[in-house]
Amino acid sequence: MKYIKKIIGLLILTSFTTAFAAPYDVWHVKAIDESGKTLDIKAFDANNSQRQYDVKAIVETNIQGQKMLDIKVLNDKGNHHAHTKVLKGKQSTSNVHDVKGVTDNGKILHIKAVMNDGTKLDIKAFRITKNQFNIKAISPTGKRYAVKAVSPTGTTYDIKGMKFMENDLEMVLGEQSIHGHIKAIPACK
Repeated sequence: MKYIKKIIGLLILTSFTTAFAAPYDVWHVKAIDESGKTLDIKAFDANNSQRQYDVKAIVETNIQGQKMLDIKVLNDKGNHHAHTKVLKGKQSTSNVHDVKGVTDNGKILHIKAVMNDGTKLDIKAFRITKNQFNIKAISPTGKRYAVKAVSPTGTTYDIKGMKFMENDLEMVLGEQSIHGHIKAIPACK
């Protein structure tokens, strides 16, 4: 845990300018491997895997001191580019789903954790209750890495897939059927 706090501290110090460049409260989105090393989370165009976008947590609400953050894909200027959502993909099961970026017109962006060597790891949503999914990066050996939102001051929130509707389908965005919304919430104790 001490090692993770040091890494998060270094991450925050090296990225202060990014955190304060936007006109809203922006947190980093990172996967954390078994050694405590952080991995960037990026979005990639489906037809151009070299074009990448930042994935960030944006403060959405502040109710009685508790924040809920919306996970967004940002464009090159730090503005909203796409929503992050839980989708049922071709290989989805009843308990495992894809996590993708979806633009307002329904264009899909692939959300990946990026290792130092450039290896891209899938991000998946694992259903844990009727209305909630754990969001994990999947290592090349199949290990599940935590995905967290990290504030400019080092606070971490869990990133979850959330359902707000009773039925399986939450909404349709373009032509994409959305089954959950990606949010960051305080860790459960």
